[in-house]
Amino acid sequence: MALMGLLLLTVAGAAVAERFILGITPAATQAALDTAVKALGGKVEFFHSDAGIAVVAVPEGGSAAAGLAAVSGVTAVAANMQVQLPRVDASDKSTSPEQASTTAAVSSAAGPSFLEPNLKATNLQYLSQPLTSEPKDMLYPLQWAPRLVRPEGAWAAGVTGKCVRVAVVDTGMWWDHPDLVGRVDVDAARSFIEGEPPYYDNDPVGGYWHASHVAGIVAASANNNDFGVVGIAPEATIIPVKVLNGGNGGDAAGVIMGILYAASPLGPDGAGADIINLSLGTAPFYRSQVKADNAFLGMYTKALNYAAAQGVVVIAAAGNDGVDLDHDPRYGKLVTAPCTLGNTVCVSASGPTDICKGCSYDPQGVTLVTCPLPQPWNLAQQPALYSNYGRSAVWVAGPGGDIRSVLAGGLPPGAPPCYVHDWVLGVGAPTPAGRSRRFFWAAGTSMAAPAVSGAAALVIHDAALRKGVDLCAPRGAGKRNPTNPGQVKTALARGAVLPNGAADREAYGNGIVDVSRTLGYPQPAWAA
Repeated sequence: MALMGLLLLTVAGAAVAERFILGITPAATQAALDTAVKALGGKVEFFHSDAGIAVVAVPEGGSAAAGLAAVSGVTAVAANMQVQLPRVDASDKSTSPEQASTTAAVSSAAGPSFLEPNLKATNLQYLSQPLTSEPKDMLYPLQWAPRLVRPEGAWAAGVTGKCVRVAVVDTGMWWDHPDLVGRVDVDAARSFIEGEPPYYDNDPVGGYWHASHVAGIVAASANNNDFGVVGIAPEATIIPVKVLNGGNGGDAAGVIMGILYAASPLGPDGAGADIINLSLGTAPFYRSQVKADNAFLGMYTKALNYAAAQGVVVIAAAGNDGVDLDHDPRYGKLVTAPCTLGNTVCVSASGPTDICKGCSYDPQGVTLVTCPLPQPWNLAQQPALYSNYGRSAVWVAGPGGDIRSVLAGGLPPGAPPCYVHDWVLGVGAPTPAGRSRRFFWAAGTSMAAPAVSGAAALVIHDAALRKGVDLCAPRGAGKRNPTNPGQVKTALARGAVLPNGAADREAYGNGIVDVSRTLGYPQPAWAA
């Protein structure tokens, strides 16, 4: 079993000295900054005048920050932070990892090489009629997560997230996967990892399975030749924005650049996103752990504020450390960026335990571990063991899956791993051999966040339909959807469910997202 953690952008022991994030005044110009930084032996890598942020690289040296601070138009200098996937110990419940099972390969047929994806824009594809019956996708019966979020009534009413633009700021993405073809705006894809295009991570299992899985939870196609899984918003448009490499590492500057690109109006320098999904974040820390923390967190906050001003909903994973963000015994409240910085929908995770106790599987590993499906699913939820929590931080919860069963162990030799059914089934990644149809079970707040992003896409699409706004029409400069982030955030909270009442608020915030309650569409009989 591969152990793969939530993409936590851990605050490293030292800053990346040669790269800085700058706050700049409205009067600052890129030409003037170019000249000043060039005089310091460096270069400007990114300049966003509307957000008031620039990223520069200068030679290592103790005088670099002071030199940058003296540049006209610079208001703040933030040391960049190295970010990386933290090591995890599966036996340590306090650092419970996000987990992925690679046993879910469903076809050994040759497919496109993971090194040579389709780089041409694929026409976006849409359903010919509303989903008035259960999706025909082969693996949909094994997906408990959509049933928890309850989008089926909205689907039947024609609310599917059509043309809502969701930026997945993450690793590279395998957009050739059959469940993502027709869902991805390839022309808008961008990479902020130097020398790497947005699809390529070199290590297909350790790398871009993550963004692919996240994208599938949001928007995997429905009824596409009876294949695969179904996303919460199966007609939403995915925008891949790569900020982490194949080793799941990167830096804060890249994440901030990715947020600003995604939030900027559609064009050469912007993706025109309606929603940004961030299944990543810093590990929880106390402010004093970060030198010049006000500058660093200030730059992050500026990026989030810009996104909100553009009408973009930012949805972020709360993290997999299993800690109370409100009550650290040493420091009081903890910080985890971006969730605790404001202008985000911070998402914790819930999950079932032992949802399937009598599964079977193909010992050759070619077909899925299957379950004699209960009707209906026993969707009793509990806070995921690994999920961060805290009433002041968490806004809502989503299905992330639970890992209690796997940690309990005790499986007899040769027994099928039934515990994977407690995780979230979704799109995987190809292998070097070119296996074209792969799916993974995974657990983590990385999975909970895109479920909420999918629900948010349905909220936006519903509002557009009610107001007669065609989200698929060409979007000129500044043209957005008819909602604002506050309205979407309020809608998600309004319909959220607290299974045990107010006692659940610390774990779930306003509750577990429920699309049927939020939008008022009754569930069809087939969704029971």
